[in-house]
Amino acid sequence: MLTTLQRRLLAVVPLALTTMASTAWGETYYVDFTGGDDVHTFVEAQNQTTPWKTWEAFQGTNGAAFQSGDRILFKRGETWKRSDYGDCFRPSAMDGVTFGAYGTGDRPKIDADNDTAHTDGMYVGYNGAATNILFEDIEFTNSVPKTTSGYLVTAHEASHHLTFRNCHFDATQMDTTIYADINETLSISSDYLTIDGCSFVGAPPYNRHAAYAGGQYARFINNYVKGFGVSGLKLNGDTCQYGTIAHNVIIDANVNIMLGESRYADVYGNISILTATAEGTSNHIRVEDDDGVDDQMPRNNKIYNNTFVGNGAANVIMVRSRKSGASFDAWDVHQDNEFRNNIWYLVNEDADFMTMLGEGASYPMPSDYSLFHSDGDFVWRNNGTDTTDLAAWQTSENAPPGFEEHSLVSTADDVFEQFVVDSEDPDDYRLSVDSIAIDSGQPVSSLTLNNGGTITDFFGNPYSTNDIGAIAFGSGEECEEAESCNGQDDDCDEQVDEDWPTLGDPCSAGVGECQASGQVVCATDGLDVICDAVPLPAGPEICDDGLDNDCDDEVDEDCDGAAVSDEDSGCGCRVGPGAPTASLWGLWGLCCLIGLSSRRRPKSPPRRRVRAARPREKGIDSI
Repeated sequence: MLTTLQRRLLAVVPLALTTMASTAWGETYYVDFTGGDDVHTFVEAQNQTTPWKTWEAFQGTNGAAFQSGDRILFKRGETWKRSDYGDCFRPSAMDGVTFGAYGTGDRPKIDADNDTAHTDGMYVGYNGAATNILFEDIEFTNSVPKTTSGYLVTAHEASHHLTFRNCHFDATQMDTTIYADINETLSISSDYLTIDGCSFVGAPPYNRHAAYAGGQYARFINNYVKGFGVSGLKLNGDTCQYGTIAHNVIIDANVNIMLGESRYADVYGNISILTATAEGTSNHIRVEDDDGVDDQMPRNNKIYNNTFVGNGAANVIMVRSRKSGASFDAWDVHQDNEFRNNIWYLVNEDADFMTMLGEGASYPMPSDYSLFHSDGDFVWRNNGTDTTDLAAWQTSENAPPGFEEHSLVSTADDVFEQFVVDSEDPDDYRLSVDSIAIDSGQPVSSLTLNNGGTITDFFGNPYSTNDIGAIAFGSGEECEEAESCNGQDDDCDEQVDEDWPTLGDPCSAGVGECQASGQVVCATDGLDVICDAVPLPAGPEICDDGLDNDCDDEVDEDCDGAAVSDEDSGCGCRVGPGAPTASLWGLWGLCCLIGLSSRRRPKSPPRRRVRAARPREKGIDSI
């Protein structure tokens, strides 16, 4: 059975599937670097036997020749390098077109393949706005170590409604020996950017952001991000508002989640991990302005039901809020960024550091219903003053009303079901059955998202109870079509072993003196229930004790009448061991004698005489 991480990271594993056509699509065009030729016409390129070779055949002004619903598919296992053409991939002047993959093998690769400043692997809309474009099952990489600034993917601001689905971004070769001013993986400032089910792998500290969105309505959902020098997922820009960061795993960026000049963003259902190998002083989430302009401070962002796990040798700053540049009262700026129902879990005693603020004139943001866990004393900081007392932090200088009023502190190891230090598998962050986080949060029904809809957990499931953290209790288990008897909710109907109503009832096994008590339990194969009682061993039958000693469901059957039961005599008479003494005889004795005399001993079974078989004469019957 696949782990949750494997299921969520299928985008990283090449899919050996052929993209299937649909009646909803327009025309489909094929591109094959090894077997193609750019001299083929648009009609010829619709046949896999006569594909184009490169993007030069259709990009630029040719983009206008495509209609909404058309698909351009790159052959799996092939690579297209910028150095082969002297220019990057520039899908432009088109609307409603899908770029995907066909065939079997690894994803097709778009390789920036350069060390030249300000050059990109793909620039969407360079020669005219590209809108409503889907990029699916493609890998973007730079196979040459990057020592200058540049992007793997960027887009012109006029190109909006861009979606990247199940794509892989390999930025490991963008690990430079200098800190480039602009060394980004995906940076797009246009509106309605969606990144869904993609994976980003970097090599800190030099490459900067994994995914950077500066426009409105950006959506980062269901992604895996690891290892970036500045931030993992970032919302920032003068017009950046109504973004969504949900259901992601972000690991070991300098700042896993960055809300710069972001307004009205929803951040929920994420698992943020800082391992022991994280670079320097790392942050799970930072809410701050970038340029110190008063009217561009982050406001009204909602950070609900996330799980933040830290294990760093240096201080791990769980939340950082700061004001750059000019000093002003940041109370009015930060008080409307809300934190609710988040788990802050630290496993390194040397890294127990939690703050809702950093440098400058910043004050705590409204936060409540948190669960704080530490191996040692949890350290909170407010305006440069440290404390290990949650109550002191709750009432510290400039703390908002109700600050962490309902929050909890735990040092127990039962928050998670099977916690593993530095694990990247979301399965290791499920709540245990005894977790203090279960039903201890603010009612989810009272939490409203800026972008509408309902808060869902990491697996996309609603919270049936008001749990704290990114994973609702019991969520994410794989559902089977039928229930098995195994103590689990296999068919995901919130009932356990409901098809066996006698489960747990008392039961017995064996007869007579061999009978033992037990209860009804699940059979080993999970298909039925059995009684777990084990019969006692049988012994020889003992005469005249009225018991079934040999456990054959008969009493004193081998005693040849030596014992007479109450029913036999009519007087309760017994002879042999335990019979009344002579002094007790009288009328009772007379009755007993009459009863005995009237009882006939059972006859012995008749003996069968066995006669030897007579030799049979040969005849017609014996032939």
